[in-house]
Amino acid sequence: MKISQFNPVRNAEVAKELSIVDPLTNAPIEDEKGNKVTFVVKGFLSKQFRDTNENLPEDMDKSERGAKLLVALIDEIPNNLENEKGEKVTPKNLEQFLKDEQWVANQIEQFVIEPANFRPKM
Repeated sequence: MKISQFNPVRNAEVAKELSIVDPLTNAPIEDEKGNKVTFVVKGFLSKQFRDTNENLPEDMDKSERGAKLLVALIDEIPNNLENEKGEKVTPKNLEQFLKDEQWVANQIEQFVIEPANFRPKM
């Protein structure tokens, strides 16, 4: 048995898919073609999170800090995601999108803080 499969820090380095769900029905949100809105993210125990957290000013606004930390954990943005202006969400506007769509940020946050989401299948 490889004991390393239980290492939550190592597991957090392997990005996993997160499908965004409707907050009322808990059903995966899909675009008009039936494609799910899926982010690929790393866990909060990852090096990306630790490095970003260390380099942010301590007196930074809490919501801005949270958005920057989430952006650091996102490896892939859904291709079918648009902001409220109808613009495609890109790395340039991702932080603002997460501030504007707090319910999406909350789902990402809840996923990345749970080490079990990053454990390899056994």
